[in-house]
Amino acid sequence: MERDNEASWIEIYDDLLLQDNASSITSIVEQIYPNRLQNHKDLDYLQNRTILAPKNDHVEEINNYIL
Repeated sequence: MERDNEASWIEIYDDLLLQDNASSITSIVEQIYPNRLQNHKDLDYLQNRTILAPKNDHVEEINNYIL
């Protein structure tokens, strides 16, 4: 039995990848919350977006950046 090449297990489309930026947190926040300063009081804008993180430390770091 021939094993599948690991590189072909999951395909991630280019439009789902973060663009290079100085900080990965900056990239994530800008991608998920574009124009957040203009929309921070719009409940629909906020309710339709989320950032999931594997650890609470990451969540805290992202929240601190946004605030």
